[in-house]
Amino acid sequence: MAYTILLPVILLFALFVVQRLYFHAAHMPKPPGPPGWPIIGNVFDNPPSQKHKTFREWGMQYGPVLRYRLLTEDIIVLNNREAAYELLEKRSLTTQDRPSQVMCGELWNVLESWHCPLAGRA
Repeated sequence: MAYTILLPVILLFALFVVQRLYFHAAHMPKPPGPPGWPIIGNVFDNPPSQKHKTFREWGMQYGPVLRYRLLTEDIIVLNNREAAYELLEKRSLTTQDRPSQVMCGELWNVLESWHCPLAGRA
């Protein structure tokens, strides 16, 4: 009985690892940032309060554009006005889109729902 539960869990974990290593956009250059733990990223490095102080310290160490991971998402932090202007104004055509909300859009098929305002438009 234990093997019937253990085998799918191991297979799902192996698929997750293969997807993260080979099919993720890991081959693209990313901004520097603090090293994180596997799977959880920088969850424990980012306190729930006083985030601006943490970002300022990281900005002094890694530069005006930095990246950190929260679980499976990369978060980009722009630490000065010039970096924000360059990325959000000059390169706005490549940075204006938001990630797709799969649960709201594709799975529930409620594209114009009040609780998923961006579903289907990303």
